[in-house]
Amino acid sequence: MSHEEEQALKTPYLRGYRQLALIRDLAEGKATQAALAEKYGVTGQAIYTFSKRNADRIRQVREDFENEVAGLWIANKTARIAEYQADADLCSELVEEDPASDKTTVLLKVKHGAMRSAAEELGQLKSTDGPMHVNVHLSGVEEDV
Repeated sequence: MSHEEEQALKTPYLRGYRQLALIRDLAEGKATQAALAEKYGVTGQAIYTFSKRNADRIRQVREDFENEVAGLWIANKTARIAEYQADADLCSELVEEDPASDKTTVLLKVKHGAMRSAAEELGQLKSTDGPMHVNVHLSGVEEDV
């Protein structure tokens, strides 16, 4: 497979929604690889390589074809939290390697954002959505009845 064909099956040349469309086409199994190659503007070899590299996602979609988010790890809460953790761990490692770096502040903000996002996913933060009720008591003010 040429470099151009390889790149054509990766982001940004084949965006996520197009990757999912190809995965769904492969999972459905109605079109030949040659037909898919023509549809997506690549060679049959590129489709074959893509199908091998994405075999697990194709299987997930095939097993739950009616679920439009099947095969998308980002639609899975546990997978998202694992990604937040990996990001936070990477930020910690980079800060530990060079605490005096100009990037330390940014890395810590990213780490804290990941931690907050994980806590939100787990419902561990109080929601500020919806109406808030505040009781106010004014001392020294007479109520008109």
